[in-house]
Amino acid sequence: MRIYLSSLTIPVLLHLHHLFPNRKINVLRSFALMDPDEHLFYDGSITNIESLMFDSGVYTKVNAKSGNYGHVTLDNYIKYLQTHKHHYEFYSNYDEDFTARGFKTNLQNLEQMRSAGLDPFPVLHDYYMRELRHYLNNDFEFIALGGLRIPGRKGQQRKESHISYAMSQIPTDKVKTHLFGASSYKLLVKYPFFSCDSSSWAQNNKYGFVLYWNWALQDKEDKTEKLFFIDKIRDYFRTDRNYWETYGGKSGVEKREAFINNLGFTYYDLMGPRSHHYRALLNAIYYLTLEDVITAKWNKVSRKVA
Repeated sequence: MRIYLSSLTIPVLLHLHHLFPNRKINVLRSFALMDPDEHLFYDGSITNIESLMFDSGVYTKVNAKSGNYGHVTLDNYIKYLQTHKHHYEFYSNYDEDFTARGFKTNLQNLEQMRSAGLDPFPVLHDYYMRELRHYLNNDFEFIALGGLRIPGRKGQQRKESHISYAMSQIPTDKVKTHLFGASSYKLLVKYPFFSCDSSSWAQNNKYGFVLYWNWALQDKEDKTEKLFFIDKIRDYFRTDRNYWETYGGKSGVEKREAFINNLGFTYYDLMGPRSHHYRALLNAIYYLTLEDVITAKWNKVSRKVA
């Protein structure tokens, strides 16, 4: 099972290679958020990338509160991929309507891309009607489960019930399924996805916390801990959060300190001028660990079935 890390910066990727020289990493890049040094992701300069996936970036364009995403158009996306498609193992359709009624528009974009010599994977938004059946009947070998928007409602409306229904219909032994924008232990251990992605490792850092896989939690399958940092004075008085500096008492703090010390940095790196980098690094390491844990669980299931 693969977890594609999105919003992964080149410095973090290189730092991961320094820490884990034999570890290959799955990376999701976005047409909306390409780096000035984008070529480094695919020209062989960075050697610890296992697989590259490419996304149209439309979701970012539609939801971003700031930034210039005028280059994110269907024509520009097609032109880019016509030159660079061989660098990416998988790349998505230019799906621009995230509602259950967007199938016609998204399918037209898909067909236009295919007519241009491209082979994008479709992204599902209409979970219960004809869209999924169309993809299965037309022998698509890779399908992504995308977000769902309902007119008049704010935010993401995709629920686990949508995912559950789709996975009950998809023959996962023949069709690879990617879960966009989610990577929780609960979902990954329950459904046999081929892959998923999440920018959570970067978003968590933005909001001042990291995810930490605590192997010492013997009585829990999901050993995820969400830990904030005491960045502001008011954090000393909050009781609704678990903090890196105090959670688990002295033994918990000492174990976390030993963990990061073994990685070659200290608590002061997590709080200092490069805290953004080191917190992002910890979140990325969490998802690499989660990838290993989920893969091992599904391999165990496969051996039992066999």
